[in-house]
Amino acid sequence: GQIEVEARPGSGSSFTLYFPVAAAPQPSDAPSALPTPTPGAMSDRVILVVEDDDAVRGLVCRTLGRYGYRVLEACNGQDALELAERYSDAIDLLLSDVIMPGLNGRQVADRLARSRAETRVLFMSGHTDGVLGQNSVIEDDRTQLLRKPFTPTELARRVEEALI
Repeated sequence: GQIEVEARPGSGSSFTLYFPVAAAPQPSDAPSALPTPTPGAMSDRVILVVEDDDAVRGLVCRTLGRYGYRVLEACNGQDALELAERYSDAIDLLLSDVIMPGLNGRQVADRLARSRAETRVLFMSGHTDGVLGQNSVIEDDRTQLLRKPFTPTELARRVEEALI
């Protein structure tokens, strides 16, 4: 491509962008919309989502809801533990950000395991391995980690894998 810039004192600037001709887009093998959940297949699964970023939490919760999961939302670790304490039914999965102010994802998972040993855990993080290792959050090979950014399809697939 090419950019032409023309500037004149007192009259402003003009930018002209030239883009190369692109071939027609190829059809994608991936579906463009979320698959329709089988009625009742996931509606009995409860996921506790813990994410301090409002936009990310909202997107994750809406996506999981569209896949048919029941979703509990918490904006931090302490809220998650309080919500879990008040919630009387089973929580099938804790989906938690790793690095958060206050309690980190590992601390939330460890504390939740004391009262809900059956709850599976899937961490999500946009941080590098070095940061996670320095904070002793990801401690073993068995800990599942979903790296941000992720697609809705990848989120659903990893959640299903964690629930198996």
